[in-house]
Amino acid sequence: EVGSGSIKIDYDSLDGTNFTQTLAVKIDQGNVFSKKVSTTTSPATIDLAGEKLSAENINVSGYLTITATNASFSDLPQDGQSVSFTTETYISEFSSVTVRPGDSFKLTTKVSSPIDSDMKNWVNYIRFEEVGLNVRVKNDLPSGNNLNMTITSNAFGINSTGTALAGQTTTINATNASYTFYPKNYDNIDFTLTITMEKSPGYDETTKELTIYNVSTGNEIGFSGSVATVSDWNKIVIQPAEAGVSDSFPSADASAIDLSKTLSYLGDISLKVIPMKIYVSGPENTNLSASMTAVYTGDSGATSTSLCNSSSIRVVDPLPEPLAVNEETGCYASELPDASIDADMADIFNSHPSDLRINYTFNITQMTLTPNDVKNNPTLRTDLVIIIPFELTASNDTTISLPGLSDDGSSDLFGRTSTEDDSLNTALDSLTAMTLSLDMNNTLGLTGILV
Repeated sequence: EVGSGSIKIDYDSLDGTNFTQTLAVKIDQGNVFSKKVSTTTSPATIDLAGEKLSAENINVSGYLTITATNASFSDLPQDGQSVSFTTETYISEFSSVTVRPGDSFKLTTKVSSPIDSDMKNWVNYIRFEEVGLNVRVKNDLPSGNNLNMTITSNAFGINSTGTALAGQTTTINATNASYTFYPKNYDNIDFTLTITMEKSPGYDETTKELTIYNVSTGNEIGFSGSVATVSDWNKIVIQPAEAGVSDSFPSADASAIDLSKTLSYLGDISLKVIPMKIYVSGPENTNLSASMTAVYTGDSGATSTSLCNSSSIRVVDPLPEPLAVNEETGCYASELPDASIDADMADIFNSHPSDLRINYTFNITQMTLTPNDVKNNPTLRTDLVIIIPFELTASNDTTISLPGLSDDGSSDLFGRTSTEDDSLNTALDSLTAMTLSLDMNNTLGLTGILV
């Protein structure tokens, strides 16, 4: 619809006197509009204000009537008198323009992303300081074309509205503060952005037509926008719905641990204590339960020994890689830190099994991650340390075969023929104490001393 505009038709005046020229003109766009004008004035101006125009051509037709009363003229051309016409259209403003932006034009945008099943099974909730969208709209439409915005999200409990004023850039914060998001309660992470023209009729979904008001010719108009995601969270609580990690060491497809060879060295000598320490490291706020069982064939047949069954496993600092070794002795001389799990492997070693496996199950009952944890790539790590002590118990008369010990005294207790064995010297230098205990039953009836 034209707000301000006209069509001007200019034509020549005849030379002479007492001539009256009357212009009858018709302007039309088929069925869109039609207007007739009769005037004796040149140029003739036809007002288009209020007329509705389409994108089709404007048809101009008509005729000029010349009336002569006591008229005179001279020098009449042999081919007759001609009159020239010029037509010009002037439109400075449309009060409204209706356009068809095309099938790709949409004022409602929906974004929906399915929530992964692993996220539902593992994440109990995410606590957000603020979550949602910041929508920035540049409205370069003329005055009277404000844009009303509605941003919603079912997953994040958002229903925000705002207005992008014509001729301005507006930012609408569609966020939810102090929000707790439970992934298992939703199927999708969703956002819906809807734009409506403040002035009716706006955009017609049926005809796919958009009406814009107060459009001045020669100016570029339009609107654009950008969306920024706001995801300021302070913690993620992991609480798996399914069972944790269960496996065995060695794994089922690998050979079992064979300790039967220790029998040929130890005989009836029993190892008194074999500490096993397990270090579970990871994010500080982690609650774990664990069970570990040694499965093997013992003297009485199939045997199952529980090494650990706890509903609360303490998370500790990881052991360094490698353990700090004294550069001079080549041995680890420091005390091991407190472990998450302590167990004794002595009974298992003393059974000398050939088919030892350790079955284990770790369950994360709850883990709380902070942004700093995620930044440091959080992982759960398990280190296992088995300490073999030099403390033996002989339950029966036992002969210990020590390789290298000769009857003629040419070698010592450790099989050395000289003291130049650097590797053994290093081990001996690392010993802080060594005690040899001997229980002897004297049946000779003699009193003496042991040298």
